[in-house]
Amino acid sequence: MAEENITTPVKTEAEIAAEQENEKKLYNKARNRAAFRIHLLIFILVNALFWVIYFFVFKGTEANDVFFKAVLFVTIAWLIILIGHNVFVRVFNSTIVEKELKKIKKEIENNEKELQRLKTIAEQKKAELLRKQQEATEENNVKE
Repeated sequence: MAEENITTPVKTEAEIAAEQENEKKLYNKARNRAAFRIHLLIFILVNALFWVIYFFVFKGTEANDVFFKAVLFVTIAWLIILIGHNVFVRVFNSTIVEKELKKIKKEIENNEKELQRLKTIAEQKKAELLRKQQEATEENNVKE
């Protein structure tokens, strides 16, 4: 049986980093969507419990009006929060995260440029000091 020479493509560090970043984005997106589903489930269960309590305990009693308004307020307020959570998870979260990543990358690049600039200045100062020391040493040698 003849052996075939099969070469597998080697990924560069940049490609590997891009894949890892993509995986992190997908993981975060999935985590946020799962968190929303849990939030939705808790909303349904808790509000169902409140409405069952209202219908079987408080309906037809003196506290009917107060408990009804309280349960209605909680349901509507929580529903608004839930809708906001969904909008954030589906629409804004990915764009916000991407903007922050770009901002952080730009910050890192600026810091690296500033560090390089400061290193260059430090090297120039060092070279200047060495030159001055050599000149001073030469002057001392000439005087002696």
